Amino acid sequence: MTRYRDIYYKTLEKELMRARLLINRTPQEIALWNRIKNRNLGALFTQQKVIIGYIVDFYSQKYRLAIEVDGSYHNARKDHQRDMSLNNVGVYVLRFTNEQIDNEMEKVLQEIKAKLVVSTTLYKKRQTTRFQQSRRSVRRKY
Repeated sequence: MTRYRDIYYKTLEKELMRARLLINRTPQEIALWNRIKNRNLGALFTQQKVIIGYIVDFYSQKYRLAIEVDGSYHNARKDHQRDMSLNNVGVYVLRFTNEQIDNEMEKVLQEIKAKLVVSTTLYKKRQTTRFQQSRRSVRRKY
């Protein structure tokens, strides 16, 4: 019984942290969100998504793409470890600095669009592979 309670409280703790992060967003996160929300780039993004215990700034579930906006408080070593963990579960992470968001917004958006195109190709390939595998596993009984 203790394990389930611990899992519940850990999940609740992450959701509370997510809510706090939504309230305390940086101006750069708000600026980027205003440009990518409502499928402006052709993909649906959510804010402050919890994935395997990490909270990413923006996430597209269909394309398995996470976007992080790094301020001066980020630790490169921890960020690398976090990126590796997310990559291991199939989530690709794009990182941008506050300066890039402020000064090179169009370049940032182009990079996101380029990654979405690559992810679209991988998504279609993944769907085709799943379909082929499911067709192989179906056996007809006569």
